[in-house]
Amino acid sequence: MEQVFTILYEDSTPARKRISFYNTLAANSGLQIRWLQKSDVTNGYEQLQSGEADAILISGAEDFQELKSKGFTVVISQQHERRLVALFAPSIKPAYFGKQYSSTYPLIIAADFEWQSQMAANFLAAALPIRTANYQFTGIGDGHSFDERLAALIDGRVDIAILTLSDLNLSDSTIAKRLKYMVLPLFECPPNIYQATTGLVLKDSDAAFTRTVKSACDPISVENYLEEASMLNSQAPYSAGVFHMNLNSSPFTYLARPEQEDNYELWKMDAVLPAGKKLFSSTDYMKDFFRYEYLDVDSVPDKPVSFIASHKSVHNDALSIGLGGRRVWAAGSKTWFELAKKGIWVEGSSDGLGLETLTRTWAGNFLSIEKDAIEILTNVESANHWSTDGWSATGTYKLIASITPEIIEGLEDAEIVFWTSYQQYQACRGFIKPGVIAASPAGKTSALLRRDNEEHLVVFPSIKAFNWYRSNVYQR
Repeated sequence: MEQVFTILYEDSTPARKRISFYNTLAANSGLQIRWLQKSDVTNGYEQLQSGEADAILISGAEDFQELKSKGFTVVISQQHERRLVALFAPSIKPAYFGKQYSSTYPLIIAADFEWQSQMAANFLAAALPIRTANYQFTGIGDGHSFDERLAALIDGRVDIAILTLSDLNLSDSTIAKRLKYMVLPLFECPPNIYQATTGLVLKDSDAAFTRTVKSACDPISVENYLEEASMLNSQAPYSAGVFHMNLNSSPFTYLARPEQEDNYELWKMDAVLPAGKKLFSSTDYMKDFFRYEYLDVDSVPDKPVSFIASHKSVHNDALSIGLGGRRVWAAGSKTWFELAKKGIWVEGSSDGLGLETLTRTWAGNFLSIEKDAIEILTNVESANHWSTDGWSATGTYKLIASITPEIIEGLEDAEIVFWTSYQQYQACRGFIKPGVIAASPAGKTSALLRRDNEEHLVVFPSIKAFNWYRSNVYQR
């Protein structure tokens, strides 16, 4: 007789779709699952403790520290796209954004956790395309399912709903796709460890069903989860957002939690610089390498999506207005904020990790962005590099080398140089001594430096990661 395993689940569209993974696993393993819907007033932990249930299907709203304190086993079968999305209620779309107001407008943000809604509020305060409006955010952790939070948004009980892009990809909601939204950045708004995952909470780590589930896990997802769990363990008893990313040349784990108006951050990365050497960082001279020649460009190729590599690419009113009818993505949060000041609605960013890291993000049902739909706006030199790689790119300004004596002196004396762009390296390589260690962020910059045989290259995940490492780890 087949043994029957009882699994509790939250009644939501994403949960119902993830159930099929375990049904298939059970059928292939000769097991039988009885699915039991959780009550709205319980998280199911008591039923798991008592033996009434064998497992709970992860909803994403579980707290890592709480599960750890109860001694439960968590098995992650698959991790999905980790980014969060802010969906905006239809009632506030025409009333607020991009307009000029002098009043204060209260906006309620609902997420799985209050700390998560607070982080979203901190980011949106700078990311919304506002002029003089003063938004007052109230963040709540509502404990609602995907469907309940979406319903609360549509009927106006909340103004902004934070949902995972993974769940939106699974949803059949046509209403969600018609709403205004922003794909939140991973660093300013990292996910809870259990969001965007297919997994189970179990009491018995040695049960046959547990062993069967573990045998079918995606190895990369398990590796990512273990890295994230290790970092969260170091932060007990605090709750925080966390994610691990396997960049080709610079894997890393990142954790953040809100602290008043800012975020506490923690990085774990492979990039290491030798101690005691003279470090020159181009981040200290970002405005001193070049002057800019802005071209007489008032339109760009008619593509539905514009990826803005730098806010300098949008240097006149015609370009700003032209972006009004397009889906706009930015290279990072700094570019995002500058575009917002111009009244431009930005849909998301590559988090300063490189355009290529968005491939998985764009591929889902909710965003559905393909390579041939994208036009990159950047400088002329970078546009040529992107075009060589098969992207459509337009240069709207030129970089004119204007190296100051202070930069030259620093480079001539340096033993390590951190470059934020390949153009800096091109303009200044003649000032560097042989054997100097080069460092850079991942993405196009590191790819071009490697092409030029920089054999000592140390690759950091991003400029943000380097700045943190320099301030908190590097020994001068």
